[in-house]
Amino acid sequence: MWSLVCFIIGITISSFLPTDILKFKLVYFSIAVVFGTIVFALWTRKVFRVVALCGLFLFLGIWRYGVSVHLANPADVDFYNGKTALITGTVDDKPETSVKNQKLIIQTEKIKIEKDNISVLSAKGKVLFYTSLYPSFKFGDRLEIECKLKLPEPYKDFAYDKYLARYDIYSICSFPKIRLLNQGNGNILYEKIYGLNQKLVDVINYSMPAKEAGLASGIVLGERNGIDDKLNTAFSNLGLSHIVAISGMNTTILAGALMALFLGIRLNRKKAFYLTSLALFIFIILVGAPASAVRAGIMGILVLWAVSIGRVARLQNILIIAAFIMLLINPKLLRDDVGFQLSFLAVFAICYCLPIIEKFNEWMDSRQWSNYSTLILKAVLSILIMTSGIQLLTLPILAYNFSKISIVAPIANLFILWTQPPIMILSIASLMLGFLFPYWSPFFFLPSYSLLFYIIKIVEYLNKFPYTYIEADIKYRGFLWFWIILYYFAIIRIYYLIKKKFILSP
Repeated sequence: MWSLVCFIIGITISSFLPTDILKFKLVYFSIAVVFGTIVFALWTRKVFRVVALCGLFLFLGIWRYGVSVHLANPADVDFYNGKTALITGTVDDKPETSVKNQKLIIQTEKIKIEKDNISVLSAKGKVLFYTSLYPSFKFGDRLEIECKLKLPEPYKDFAYDKYLARYDIYSICSFPKIRLLNQGNGNILYEKIYGLNQKLVDVINYSMPAKEAGLASGIVLGERNGIDDKLNTAFSNLGLSHIVAISGMNTTILAGALMALFLGIRLNRKKAFYLTSLALFIFIILVGAPASAVRAGIMGILVLWAVSIGRVARLQNILIIAAFIMLLINPKLLRDDVGFQLSFLAVFAICYCLPIIEKFNEWMDSRQWSNYSTLILKAVLSILIMTSGIQLLTLPILAYNFSKISIVAPIANLFILWTQPPIMILSIASLMLGFLFPYWSPFFFLPSYSLLFYIIKIVEYLNKFPYTYIEADIKYRGFLWFWIILYYFAIIRIYYLIKKKFILSP
């Protein structure tokens, strides 16, 4: 486990190193090989073995990040940034639509620069295009596009270039001339999955009014385009943005429900694990595989696997394994994906809040109150402790990246969080029934609709109060990384003092 931690530390260090230093990839790999040799040569000597293993994985992390650093060459489409080009390529992901435009990610095949007399060349790489809503395009469409390629640049306080780099996008273009060549050129499996996703969204839109349908699509399918800007802002102000995104909670609810279903029909643990894992994989692909869903999916599969073989799974270790796997695949996530950072910090908070919650539950059980009052108090305290812990751990990252801190998040979550399990379970069941019997789908969605209506009214009501959040433009007040690190050291110290005094005490 410490080896994996050292790999993550290596990724962290290299994320802040200049590109000129990272280009010496062979040097870092050679150092890792030296440490690997020491591991085998001095395996019987524990101290040398541990130090060498940490060194091996540390430099493997630095090397892995160095390999991911992009240096453009004539075979890459971003080599021609700043030039007007004629590009041939295929829509490589599900288009995102908003009120004003649609975003297309194109996998380039060919490029032609007429002004510089550069003939048609084979080119690779992705380009992000902003275009008008109509005509609409879909995954797998092969297009011919004429536009001026541009290098993504930071926008105000948002590192837009780094945000796109995590998806290997280094060129953008706005409102180009587009000609459809043909359709159906994408991966058949993805094409079917995206098609099914759209059909499910259509079922939800048919079954409920616009506001509730948009919220249901966000919670269940990760489709946030149906949520209007005013409601989206209200969720952000109240610290409830995680409600309308595919997160660890959504995935955990789905995994638990499926596992219970398969065990309920008397499948053995092994078969239930395989079927649940397959369903999780399809679900993650269906919602577009955001970082939070991938992390939750990997972690959920590891937990289910531990349960299936009868081993007790430590959540912290599983989280570290999930981080290692994701960073091995895409090391740019650690620094440039705020969702990745918030998702892992939130789950770490859950890991370390659980002992506190258990201690409170033991104390309440010893009071011998009525079962009903104890159950309600346990639920309220659990939500307050959990949301407060998540708020404390994610506060510096939220403030640094969004300059906004919700001060009513624990209270807002207390009103809203309990609705998530029934909404997920009821909505998925309603989707299945509504897909089979579309004319009856509004009736099937009535229970989900009532809960979604409740959420919207609570959010709109709470958002009317003044001072629900504070602006924290800390980047211009000298609040640098040193202070963020110091903050986390203080939080860790306070937690262990609480643990020593209350949790470990008899």
